Amino acid sequence: MRHTRAIVVLSLLIGAAASADERQDNEAPPPSGSYADGLVTPFSIAGARPETALVLAQGGYDGARKAGVVDIAAELHLWGPLYVRGGGSYVSSADTVKPLAGLLVRLFRTDAWNGTAGIFYKPEGLTEPEGELEGLFAVSARVDATTVTANLVYGQDAEASESDAELRAGAVVQVGRRVLVGADSRFRVAIKTKVGSGEPDYDLVAGPLATLVLPEVALTAEAGVSLIKTDSVHSGPIVLLGVARIF
Repeated sequence: MRHTRAIVVLSLLIGAAASADERQDNEAPPPSGSYADGLVTPFSIAGARPETALVLAQGGYDGARKAGVVDIAAELHLWGPLYVRGGGSYVSSADTVKPLAGLLVRLFRTDAWNGTAGIFYKPEGLTEPEGELEGLFAVSARVDATTVTANLVYGQDAEASESDAELRAGAVVQVGRRVLVGADSRFRVAIKTKVGSGEPDYDLVAGPLATLVLPEVALTAEAGVSLIKTDSVHSGPIVLLGVARIF
């Protein structure tokens, strides 16, 4: 029932976004097409990079964990192909804020393809409660109004005694002057865990999304499903609302 309500809410948001888009047909063109490059999807990281900076925040409810979640990230262009990205995550069940810091390198950029590599420090991974180093490769392809993004991620603790891998995939389609629709997902799986640690075997989040690009910010809503496997599989709806700005 909660999952059904979440889908209804997302449908209403998409309809409201489309109506707003129609009312703005006679206005000046929207900001740079970077929003259509998938830069503000909740889970996957786009292969494209902002010209100067990116700030985004999102929050909502994760039914598999039965907890509220908040994520904040900021990205800044340093020099040439180098970008720094930092932020933090909050999960109400743990009641702690966990920071994230990393460096991104733009590998290539063409009209259709963008690629980025990065390395991050996270205080907790899927199987690394003491912290992990995480390597990322992100690639995006854009064809007409559609951008598809894929990420490959590997993380491990300092002793290499615990590790995990991630696959993130997302897509956005520009359906109006200011409206984008699509989907985003993340699947994490444990590779190596300590015996008796009780860490998850895998988790998954996925769902459709809609973005409304306003003159100063972009608003995004996603509603889908969340799964986590420990001793048993726990599932529930996930609903996220986000705000972002690209500079």
